[in-house]
Amino acid sequence: MTHLNPKCPKNVISILIMGMVSHKRLFMGLKKAVKIKETRTLLLGQSMGAGQFKSDRYSFIFLLIFVFGINSCEDNSISQGYTYKKPKQINDGWITASLSSVGMDQLHLSNLMNTLNETDEHRIHSILIVKEGKLVFEEYFEGEKFNLAQYTGETGFNRDDKHNLCSVTKSFTSALIGIAIDKGFIQSVDQQVFDFFPEYSELITETSDKHILTLEHLL
Repeated sequence: MTHLNPKCPKNVISILIMGMVSHKRLFMGLKKAVKIKETRTLLLGQSMGAGQFKSDRYSFIFLLIFVFGINSCEDNSISQGYTYKKPKQINDGWITASLSSVGMDQLHLSNLMNTLNETDEHRIHSILIVKEGKLVFEEYFEGEKFNLAQYTGETGFNRDDKHNLCSVTKSFTSALIGIAIDKGFIQSVDQQVFDFFPEYSELITETSDKHILTLEHLL
């Protein structure tokens, strides 16, 4: 939606023109302009009487000024409320940088943050963006904290919080297993689980089938 900036001189002109020219005249000018097949017909007045052409010509000129006045001063600025800040550099292994340093425009993210801050119970804990190996966006939100589906009584999330990932962990685990196989840390998914945990070998009994449990079973 286009918003008029009252401080823009062209918008002031547009508003004045709206008051000077009736809506009927304005839209009739637009309708006739669309119907004309050749521009010179409008400019030279070949198919109109002199008086009619002069009247409709001014209506169309007013319309052009109005349209260009709005478009040239359309408010594309960042909406007020949220102010972007580069993520804080701490000793956690991540290099931080600004959005602009990696070629990202903060406009859309700022508008997103304003929308989320004005939305109750959006249930988003945090948003972090990494580009070119750098952490360029890091924001946390208010919200109720849960542990194993039970409300802990605490609210507000930060970088030190631990989250219940539930089934999301499966996707990461399978990806990491693939990377480990590719790098030679694991032979294959057919390896037995207890090969990696010999200290728990006492859990395997003669009557148990646990010894045949493989990584593939866990995936």
